Amino acid sequence: MTFSPELHDACRIAQEAGTIARNYYGRQIAVERKEDTSPVTQADRAVESYITAALQEKYSYPILAEEDDDTRERLLHDTVWIVDPIDGTRDFIYGTDEFCILIGLAQQQSSCCGVIYNPIADTLVYAETGNGAYQSTPSGEQQLHVSDKNYFSRMRYAISHFHKDGRPLGMCLDILEILGGGQYRKIGSTGLRAAAVAQGVVDVYFHPAVNLSEWDACASEVVVRESGGMVTDIYGSQLQYNQEAVQLPLGFLATNNKRHADIVRHISRFSHSF
Repeated sequence: MTFSPELHDACRIAQEAGTIARNYYGRQIAVERKEDTSPVTQADRAVESYITAALQEKYSYPILAEEDDDTRERLLHDTVWIVDPIDGTRDFIYGTDEFCILIGLAQQQSSCCGVIYNPIADTLVYAETGNGAYQSTPSGEQQLHVSDKNYFSRMRYAISHFHKDGRPLGMCLDILEILGGGQYRKIGSTGLRAAAVAQGVVDVYFHPAVNLSEWDACASEVVVRESGGMVTDIYGSQLQYNQEAVQLPLGFLATNNKRHADIVRHISRFSHSF
């Protein structure tokens, strides 16, 4: 398979940035709070600084990155890098080993290239439109395919380790009950939960519109889509990137594409609670 230079470079840069993340991981580091109360650390900023510098060295595309100021100059361009230096900062802080580096590329407002790298497991998941999704680990490389589970009672749902209150977990369990059963599995960051859908480890992952932005979704979407899955917002509409407002107000839904429309219909019943 022949991949684009952008994907090759994104994979390399993510792995190099992973070395920086590992150097901070497990150490006592200061935790600050951003305006939305989400945590940020020196590790987030160091990893992002490396990624943005490495991308700028080779490409003229603007970069939308979580911890950097958004100049909006990117809106004048059709192709934009979208970066989350440490997706799952809480998992990084609490040492669950389940955080990742996300580097995505959007063209014409659509996700076209994405890398999800877990520095602790040394697992690299990558994809680009039309070329499939793949996973590279110390034991080898393989193409990814979503599961073929078609019955709600057998489906597995990914949820976070961390909730500010019980509502997200409660809503997940309520939806499971309505759908007729199934199981849930706790997985760290947003990117790793999406990767789990692509890997066939889980069948459904949904994220309400709370604290969700383009850098959480861009790399994740193309990975799920190229493994045979489907990604929309929780109402079933296509996600769009490089928007003036970077938040995704209608959430994120990734499935194995077997019962996506049915899941949208059931999740939307709970949308008033998100």
